[in-house]
Amino acid sequence: MNLHEQTTIRAENNAKFYSRFKWLGLGAFAFGLWSVYDGVVTYPDQKVRAEALLTIAEENLSADTLQECQGGHGHNETYQKVAVALREDESGWEAWKRLASSSGWEEAPPTKLRTDGDIAGQFVMAGLCALATAYFVGVIIKTTGRWMELDDDRIHTSGGLSFPVTAVGEIDKRQWADKGIAHLKYEDNGRQKRFVIDNYKYIREETDAILSRVEQITGVYKVANGAAELTPGEELEGDATTPVASAAEPV
Repeated sequence: MNLHEQTTIRAENNAKFYSRFKWLGLGAFAFGLWSVYDGVVTYPDQKVRAEALLTIAEENLSADTLQECQGGHGHNETYQKVAVALREDESGWEAWKRLASSSGWEEAPPTKLRTDGDIAGQFVMAGLCALATAYFVGVIIKTTGRWMELDDDRIHTSGGLSFPVTAVGEIDKRQWADKGIAHLKYEDNGRQKRFVIDNYKYIREETDAILSRVEQITGVYKVANGAAELTPGEELEGDATTPVASAAEPV
């Protein structure tokens, strides 16, 4: 039976749309682990080696040379200038190589002088990644198995929402052409509410069929800011491609 001929149309959650959250969650989790590793292992090791190099530089380079290395844009630039000056000093560089060899370090010194602030920053980054991971996982859990359904003349959702289509006063399709989003404005116990139909988050064919049926039940004149949907073999009276400025009934 054609979708448009069915009494009940159910649009299931579009798993492909939400698969991106899985990869974003994995990416945030991996980056968080990397940040923890840098905070526990990489940065402290770089900090120790860089400080050892500065100590050797103070012992082997002249005061004038050390003074020339000062200034610039922060402590890292000063450190890098000192490392270059030490490499050019034969006795100083030999002292560094002996220390690196005895300590099991690489001969090449760290490219940056890590600070306690840099190390703390890695744990802050790890915390932010944990929050991001929790958010993405939460979206996946929340949307798995989600559906919306049009049963005869009533809309139902997996979240327990239910309202009659006849309560819809306007179908705003301003975002339908570009984003597949339509807003149903309906009344519930005297209060104006809004229900979103999104054919990216739900399986498109069923979602489009639900919107088409809603338009048939409420009347095409309630479509605002867009054209009404057409079911197979159906032709609408008048110009169906002209956006309606508002949902007012024709006189």
